[in-house]
Amino acid sequence: MFYIADIIEYYFKPKYVVMKGIGIDNRAIMFLGNVKQYGSDSYGNKTIKFKNQKYEYYYSNIHERIWSSKRLKHWRRLIGDDTKCLQKIKGEWVGIDAIST
Repeated sequence: MFYIADIIEYYFKPKYVVMKGIGIDNRAIMFLGNVKQYGSDSYGNKTIKFKNQKYEYYYSNIHERIWSSKRLKHWRRLIGDDTKCLQKIKGEWVGIDAIST
């Protein structure tokens, strides 16, 4: 049986997240992170460390939390294994290489 604390931890500490980096206008650098550990820096800001990245990132840069395998497949198809620049068109993120100019 789930307890309230388990549900809260499940919401605030998902296994996969999409992190948003530098963004200009409707483009942003994003990557899919496999969460390894949560922590905080010396100033008290929440940080996240990933299995597939070597640096720590701020918790506030999370773009989307992923709980379902359907959303994981969607973002895996969109971003891939590495960091990728995406563009937002009509409210939906798409890869820049998929845009026909």
